Amino acid sequence: MLLPATGDELRQAVALARRAAATNPSAYGEDYSWFLLARGLAEYREGKFHQAISTMRGVTSRLDGPIARLVLAMALHQVGQLSEARKTLTAAILSNDWRSVMARDHSAWTCHLLRREAEELILPDLPAFRRGEYQPQDNEERLALLVGQLASCEYEGLSGAAARLYSNAFAAEPKLADDVPAGARYRAARAAVLAGCGQGKDAEQVDDQERTSRRQQALDWLRQDLDWLTKRPDTSMPLVRQRLQPLLSDPDFAGVRAKDSLARLTAKEREEWMWLWSDVDALLRRVSGHERP
Repeated sequence: MLLPATGDELRQAVALARRAAATNPSAYGEDYSWFLLARGLAEYREGKFHQAISTMRGVTSRLDGPIARLVLAMALHQVGQLSEARKTLTAAILSNDWRSVMARDHSAWTCHLLRREAEELILPDLPAFRRGEYQPQDNEERLALLVGQLASCEYEGLSGAAARLYSNAFAAEPKLADDVPAGARYRAARAAVLAGCGQGKDAEQVDDQERTSRRQQALDWLRQDLDWLTKRPDTSMPLVRQRLQPLLSDPDFAGVRAKDSLARLTAKEREEWMWLWSDVDALLRRVSGHERP
C-alpha cells in the first residue's frame, strides 16, 4: 500500500489489513495499534477518506512517530479540510528526526515515503517556494512550506539551512517551540550548534558572524527548554530524562560541550555553555534523587 498499490494487489493488501485489525486487541498489546494503522492506510488507499480519518485520529494518540499523522493529513486534504491538513502535516514533520543517520530500518523509510507523498499532495507549491518563485498566501501556508523544507534539509545534512528554517518557523508560530515534549526546539538547537561549529554540507555558506549567532541561538533555545523542564512537577521526571540525557551524549553537541571545543570559544561564551551543562547535570541529579528505588 506504500506504492500505492492498485487492482488485485490493493484488494489483497486491504483484506490482510482488515483481517489483522479484526483480531483480539488484548492478544497483541501495543502491537495492535500497528494493525489499526494498516487498516487506516488501507481505507485511505480505497478512497474511504472519512473512515481513514476516524481510524487515524485514534491511532495518533497510541503510536509515536509521524506515520499516522501523515496519513491523517492526506485524508483531511482529500475531504477538503485543507487548513487542518496543513496543520497536521506540520505537526507530523516537527515530531520526527529526519536525519539520514536515523533512517536505518523499514519504519524510518516508511516515514520518509509517506512524508514525500503528503508534501506532494498538500504542498504542491513547495518546489517553487524552495526556488523563491512562490509566495504563500497566508502565515499558515508559509509555516507549512517552511516546515516542508525542513525535513529534506535535515536528511541532506544542511544544518545551516535547517537552523534558519527552524528559526523562521518558530517566528511564524511561537507555540511550536514552546511544545517541549514534541522536541522541535531541541532538534532546532542541534541544527544550530552544527551550523555554529562549521559542520554540515552547507558549512561553507555560513560565515563566522552567522556561526556565532547560531551558537547563541542554540544556547538560548536549550536554556528555554531547561527552564521549562525545571518548573515541571515530579510527575514529569521521565520527560526531564528524555530531553536532557541526550544532551550529554549526543555527538552533535560536542562542539559546545567538549573541553577542547569550548577552549576555542571566547571566555564569555565558554562560561555560558559551561553554566548550561552544569545546570543540566544538576537537574538530572535532582530528578534521580526523587526516583523511587
